[in-house]
Amino acid sequence: YQDGSFRPNAKMTRAEMAVMIANALELSTKDIATTSFSDDKAIPAWAKSSVEALKELGIVKGIGAGEFNPSAQTTRAEAVIVLMNMLGQSK
Repeated sequence: YQDGSFRPNAKMTRAEMAVMIANALELSTKDIATTSFSDDKAIPAWAKSSVEALKELGIVKGIGAGEFNPSAQTTRAEAVIVLMNMLGQSK
């Protein structure tokens, strides 16, 4: 977090998860000003590059009408799906 703290028991947003997965995969996350999700304006600037890179790889997908829903808490089911998609990329 910005204050330098580590919060292992904090709930994680979908935007935070995207950034962590992109970092774990060592993806090149060039500065991307917009994503292809319909709720792009709700995605924080610090997460846009990671979100779009993961979408392009098929690791994350939209919810409903093509929304990413970045501030929603990541569910266990979503985390498992993303991790399985991530592992499929690393082969």
